[in-house]
Amino acid sequence: MSAKTDQYTQEELLEMIRRWVPAERMPRRVRIKDTSDFFRVDYDDVVVLKGIPYLVRNNEREGRFGISDEQKFWVKRAIDLISGKAKILKWAFREEFHSRVGDLVFECVRSPRKESRILDMVRGRPDFMQGETVQDATDNPLRIMDYIRGRTLEDVTLSLGRGHEDFFSNHFPSLLSDFIASVQAIGFLHDNDEKHGDIRRDHLIRDKTTGQYRWIDFDYNYRHGASRFGYDLFGLGNVLIFITGRGDVTTRGLMMQSPGLFDKLVEEDLNIVFNTRVANLQKVYPYIPDELNRVLMHFSTGARVYYDNTSQLLEDLGEVLEMIEVKKKPMHTMNNQTDDRIKDKHLLISVDESEEAKHAVLYVADFVGGFPGFRATLLSIVQDPGEDFFASKQEKAEWIKKETESMRQTLENYRQILIQSGFPEDKVAMEICADDSKSLSKTILSFQCDMSCCTVVVGRKHKSKTEEFLFGSVSNQLIHEARNCAVWVVE
Repeated sequence: MSAKTDQYTQEELLEMIRRWVPAERMPRRVRIKDTSDFFRVDYDDVVVLKGIPYLVRNNEREGRFGISDEQKFWVKRAIDLISGKAKILKWAFREEFHSRVGDLVFECVRSPRKESRILDMVRGRPDFMQGETVQDATDNPLRIMDYIRGRTLEDVTLSLGRGHEDFFSNHFPSLLSDFIASVQAIGFLHDNDEKHGDIRRDHLIRDKTTGQYRWIDFDYNYRHGASRFGYDLFGLGNVLIFITGRGDVTTRGLMMQSPGLFDKLVEEDLNIVFNTRVANLQKVYPYIPDELNRVLMHFSTGARVYYDNTSQLLEDLGEVLEMIEVKKKPMHTMNNQTDDRIKDKHLLISVDESEEAKHAVLYVADFVGGFPGFRATLLSIVQDPGEDFFASKQEKAEWIKKETESMRQTLENYRQILIQSGFPEDKVAMEICADDSKSLSKTILSFQCDMSCCTVVVGRKHKSKTEEFLFGSVSNQLIHEARNCAVWVVE
């Protein structure tokens, strides 16, 4: 039976319900309700949206801490009587409130329009819940969303392993890989200037059909300060600490069960907001590697540096996952396949014909030459002084050609230095760029971004304060402008 725009009769609706509902659950009669007031829509009522009748089964319940039994009357589970599929109907319910997280109080809003925007944005992505928005009887946005059958990340985590050590050794690497994919999904929202707004471990559901984790519930928003996505990042940190600890490791739990461990804790070991939770899990589980624990400590009271975006978090988590997988790999196969399993660290070395540039190349050769897992690109920028310095365009073109050819020979000399130090020939590349539109530092960082280099290397040219004030310092500009990479400044 297909949808229709006119009203359904009792007989038609009961016939449709009979196809999807067991006999003992069949209603004797049904009532078609308009959608203007979600409080008036109840069990066994039918609402018709875009010509499709939906049989309401129950109100969903809040999963938030301390109020897990509270009904959300504006969110109802229903059956699409055309297809038989389970759906979530979410009426417009806008509220403004102040949320308290630890000692922090901030302004929040529940925004149906925000969730509608995100549903449109993520349509077709398997890592988010799917749905569409229609207008209810009062012209407010009512969202019709697919019901995801599966377990939350919280439930999955707590079910894995016979104990923490078994969990961490045999199950955590796979769980971390899934979590990284979920962080990438949040990165997609942030790249499109949207927040999730309510990142929690029960808002990630492992789809029973596909096995993929999917984010749900996007209608929360918060008034952000200087960091637009800081609260989302904090939520991701909480989820990461939870899955690493196979649950919340609390000060109360340690005090009751492991008083010796509790006595070793200091304030800097605790969650930066939830001060009863332990972030420094290595103190509890010493086999947690340093690389992972350093990520966890970004979310501790003792943190001095925080993640600004998901890219920074993903870079660190990617390195942690590679390290864990390499450690699990048998030694006799690791030697033969390291290069296949570990992505090379890509160094971008910005050079010219100066002695300082040569020192930078020699430093890289001495520091990492001969070690596997590195590749390098030598970059030289021929800075165009502008057409005012030439009599004609032809003269300018000839000047750029001459400078480029001269620099190419210098780059080849630097390349040989790196090869002789142990870099494979196929892992040392050269790039020459003639540029007149950007500062040198911005051009270097543009190459760094395009080539996904983890480190930029430059030599420091010693200048007087006057010279640096008037003409700038590339090394200083790189230090202040670089994002998502390290900067090595070689004296």
